[in-house]
Amino acid sequence: SDPFFEDSTFHGNYFDLTAGVNVVGYLSPDGKVSPYALAGLAVHALSSTFGSPLLDARYNANRLGSHFGAGVRFRSGSRQAFYAELRHTFADEVDRTAVRVGAMMLFGDLHR
Repeated sequence: SDPFFEDSTFHGNYFDLTAGVNVVGYLSPDGKVSPYALAGLAVHALSSTFGSPLLDARYNANRLGSHFGAGVRFRSGSRQAFYAELRHTFADEVDRTAVRVGAMMLFGDLHR
């Protein structure tokens, strides 16, 4: 590794636009509360503005990555649900853990 990068601080913006697919396994698909596990693949479109040609070349690229996690889905109606999950992402130049919460509409639910 280059000692110039190890002992320097760079300021700028770093962006990661991600598109991917997941496989989700619910422990209780019909239940009001259902824990689940997930795994998937994604493409990360990275972009940066650090002002260093070497760093910007590293962080302005597309990377294939994977992720895994676990969460809980809470049904609030026949087609509405809320969820909370912990997800970890692995890719070149991307290694992060995220807590995600949100709402979802359930279309084509085959378990009801």
